[in-house]
Amino acid sequence: MSLTFNSLQEVVDVWAATYGSNLVAVETYDVTAGMVVAGHRANAQMRPRSIYKLFYLYDAYAQVDAGQDSLEQELIPGYSLGTCLDLMIRYSNNSCAEVMLDDPARSARVGQLIQRLGLSSTWPDGLRTSAHDVSVLLQYYYRHPEWSEGSWWKFRDSALNQAYTYRKGLPSGFSVAKVYNKTGWGGANYNDAAMVEFGNGQKYIVVVMTDGVGYTALTELGRMLEKMMLK
Repeated sequence: MSLTFNSLQEVVDVWAATYGSNLVAVETYDVTAGMVVAGHRANAQMRPRSIYKLFYLYDAYAQVDAGQDSLEQELIPGYSLGTCLDLMIRYSNNSCAEVMLDDPARSARVGQLIQRLGLSSTWPDGLRTSAHDVSVLLQYYYRHPEWSEGSWWKFRDSALNQAYTYRKGLPSGFSVAKVYNKTGWGGANYNDAAMVEFGNGQKYIVVVMTDGVGYTALTELGRMLEKMMLK
């Protein structure tokens, strides 16, 4: 799309109309300014698919930094908790995440986190949520009050250095910014939650959730957003 836009909201409006207004949900948050700068159906409750892993990963690192868990402990046969936390982001590992999901204590803490953040469109287990709620969660990631800087670094390394399979949505649309992301997909449904950071210090959160929309549409949204963000 070679169009001229005056705001990020215009970008999102045109993109949503092109790829299916009733099939997509978007929130773009300016971390530097501390405000939502664009949205479309941001409160629509949808299936996050693997993005739900972000809830359990936040809780796990918080437990480690509180001294209640150890990165060295075995979570599943042959894999430590620390390895699992990396694999859940870097390769979207399901086995590790499903063990956490099925752990009553972990699930209860995730439910408390969701309640504490006021995520009104999110189920207690995180398996239904909205673009807005995931955006709020990533805003909390930036603050990470229960994490050490070491845990923050580990998460960012996992989220930035992934195989192409997990980078072909939003990250592929950005050519200048660093993009730390977590995807979630199933069939033709592609979701992406990203922290977008430019060299000048400008930071954004972009969350896209879809129903029957593939990754190429998200790549296009990334291109359009970056062009406007760099103006």
